[in-house]
Amino acid sequence: MIENGILDILNWLIMFVSLIIVSLIFKDLSKRLGEALQIKKYYRLFDVCVGIMILAMIMIFVEYASGFGSMQIPGIEWIAPVSRIMFFGSIVVEVVVILKYWGWIIPEVLSSLKK
Repeated sequence: MIENGILDILNWLIMFVSLIIVSLIFKDLSKRLGEALQIKKYYRLFDVCVGIMILAMIMIFVEYASGFGSMQIPGIEWIAPVSRIMFFGSIVVEVVVILKYWGWIIPEVLSSLKK
């Protein structure tokens, strides 16, 4: 039987990898759209956010690893809230950048539905 901690780590890993892949796809699409519409290069923030997500992922794994076996790291209790705040902050920045590039689609779709 697999421990719940291992399943938690696996869930976090799948979530992080999925979000990183989606971020990189949005980065490429936003870069192309930005070049066509001559928008500032906000898509570069995706790279920063992916870096922050990777750092948060490492911090979360260190936190989980400290709970297994005899590996006890003193002062580790600050990692949990900081890593989750970093993760949440990077997602918020990505959503803002996505809305900057793709926010015009929502009114277009809504106006076409009214016709």
